[in-house]
Amino acid sequence: MFTTILKVLYSISLVLIFLFSLNSLVLSILYLVNRKKIWGTPTPEMKQEWPKVTIQLPIFNERYMIDRLLKAMTAMDYPAEKLQIQVLDDSTDSTKEVVANLVARYRAEGCNVQLLHRNDRSGFKAGALENGLQQASGDFLAVFDADFLPQPDWLKRVVPFFQDERVAFVQTRWGHLNNRYNFITHLIGMALDAHFVVEQTARAGSGLLMSFNGTAGMWRKVAVEEAGGWQGDTLTEDIDLSFRTEMAGWKYVYAPDIVVMSELPAQMDAFKKQQVRWVKGNFQVSKKLIWKLLRARIPFWTKFMGVIHLGMLFLPYAATLLVMILTFPVSLLIPKFLTLFGWTMLGSLGPVFLYSLAKTEFNPNWFKRIATLPFLTMMGIGISVNCTWGILTGFSSKSGVFERTPKYNIQDVHENWAKNSYSLPISPITAVELLMGTYILASSLFLFREHHFAFPVWQLISAVSFFMVAGASLFQSAERAIVISKQKAQSPSGLSN
Repeated sequence: MFTTILKVLYSISLVLIFLFSLNSLVLSILYLVNRKKIWGTPTPEMKQEWPKVTIQLPIFNERYMIDRLLKAMTAMDYPAEKLQIQVLDDSTDSTKEVVANLVARYRAEGCNVQLLHRNDRSGFKAGALENGLQQASGDFLAVFDADFLPQPDWLKRVVPFFQDERVAFVQTRWGHLNNRYNFITHLIGMALDAHFVVEQTARAGSGLLMSFNGTAGMWRKVAVEEAGGWQGDTLTEDIDLSFRTEMAGWKYVYAPDIVVMSELPAQMDAFKKQQVRWVKGNFQVSKKLIWKLLRARIPFWTKFMGVIHLGMLFLPYAATLLVMILTFPVSLLIPKFLTLFGWTMLGSLGPVFLYSLAKTEFNPNWFKRIATLPFLTMMGIGISVNCTWGILTGFSSKSGVFERTPKYNIQDVHENWAKNSYSLPISPITAVELLMGTYILASSLFLFREHHFAFPVWQLISAVSFFMVAGASLFQSAERAIVISKQKAQSPSGLSN
């Protein structure tokens, strides 16, 4: 019975990983087929008057970012009488005073900036956006997180797409202000480039369901309202709303040639927190919408790829972790069983193909992208414990707390994120990552000593992956502790404000 359970769990996990890799290959092919339809498409000519637009800026404790954010928004090249800027502030720290002073200054200069402060944070980001929706004067709603800096012509390049009255939202591409700040930001930048260049292009060009990315995009107000508005019962309100509108028959536009620069997480523990929220939220959306998606009146292929889209973001992490845990007992008790899954190695071609195509101005060199891919793969393995935790917490009936990814306003390599008061303490997940690395390494050495040569070499790579991710957290935690110690010695106020 025990070996049967091992076989079933191991088989399911490897098949899920293979399907994830196969999905990467399918999306890569769809990208090659459809990229000319999406990339290089000019903004349509505006054949009518510019409509009223509301820019919504949902923020929470972002005192380092709000000044440059409002500078970018008030510099927008758009008819002033048609533009409203909403600062949707749920802050609980000194950001409240900073925001109030900035808004008062810009209002005195004649800018139509509205401050909407909430004290309860109900619904978190979705709640803030829904609250703003009720007071928005614009027919279209542009959404920007605190670290995003659009160019002044962004509105005039995006609004004309809405002349097609069935377009619900337009998504533009994310750029990276600090792509080369450290190895963490570089790897995250590569992962995001693959998503925005290959995956989103493949979906948009093929007419598949595509998720809004939460920021650097614009919504038609009527479409949001008809779909039921922003709902705070998941932590990924963007995926939730975009799927609801698309299943209701609305269209979207993906405009990758319009780039909005943003800040990548420079701290490993900040990245971990972001991934837990994304994975947990995606799992919640899956539970919420999967049956509606299966019953939706859309083509079978669109429906099938939509199910894969909702599932493939989180299941491979849990499957990877389970394979790491089970490989030792499977190799020890039923080593011949491992030989049945050699074909799954072909799935590794999918991610390789996908990342080889993800060329951007931030990662233009093909050879460097391929050379960095092993490290990106290792980071993906290393955070599988973290992301599996997101899946497990996603089973809860409650949406959970929306924990923002801290932003440090860092662009130059000489700036130190650890001096920032929003820097995070080390995650408890790090201890589990170290245990996983130790378990895999010890089991590898044991099997090698016992001449179980069927034990795959990639287990050793996996051990290094967990040590790499945990080591990054430990190193940065030590760096943060040193900075805090120095600042306390210099001033009783602690970290800089």
